[in-house]
Amino acid sequence: MACNGFFSHTGSDGSTVAMRVNAQGYSWSWVGENILATSDTSAQAPQSAFDWWMNSAPHRANLLSPNYTEIGLGYIYEANSPFGGYFTADFAKPSS
Repeated sequence: MACNGFFSHTGSDGSTVAMRVNAQGYSWSWVGENILATSDTSAQAPQSAFDWWMNSAPHRANLLSPNYTEIGLGYIYEANSPFGGYFTADFAKPSS
């Protein structure tokens, strides 16, 4: 997203989070994603992102869902992007 200057759960190639997780060879039974873009570069930005997610019903549901047992977190700041910083949280449960 940062490199291509957009913000969406759908990748620039049309991929879904499930497709991207599959492409990495992860076999899952549950998968979900939270994203947030912000121009805030302060040390408080991660807490602000978390607070925003917790105050949004669907994002809070991902954070608290017992269906997920693993999480991957990422952050990047791209000065040339119209959005600045990007937080991504991917949630999953491996298939048995």
